[in-house]
Amino acid sequence: MKVEKGYGVTENGEIEKIYKRLRELEEAEVKIGSPEDLEMLEQEIMGLTNNLAALLLQKKLQAALDSDEQQEKEAELIRAWPGE
Repeated sequence: MKVEKGYGVTENGEIEKIYKRLRELEEAEVKIGSPEDLEMLEQEIMGLTNNLAALLLQKKLQAALDSDEQQEKEAELIRAWPGE
C-alpha cells in the first residue's frame, strides 16, 4: 500500500484483485461435497467481501477528508481557534 494525499492509505490495486477473485469464484464449477467444503467456500467469500467493504470505506473516507470542501472547513476552524 502507498500513502497518498493526507495521511491515508490507498488500496493499490487490492480492490481489483478482490473483484477478480470473487468473479473467479462465481464462474468456477465448485464441487461442494461436504459441510467442510461449504464452510471453506463461505469463509473465503466472507473474507473477500469483508476486505472489499473495508477498502471501499477507506477509499471513500479518505476522499472525503481530502476534498476541497473539507480542507476549507479545517482552515476555517484553525483560523477561528483562539490563541497565538
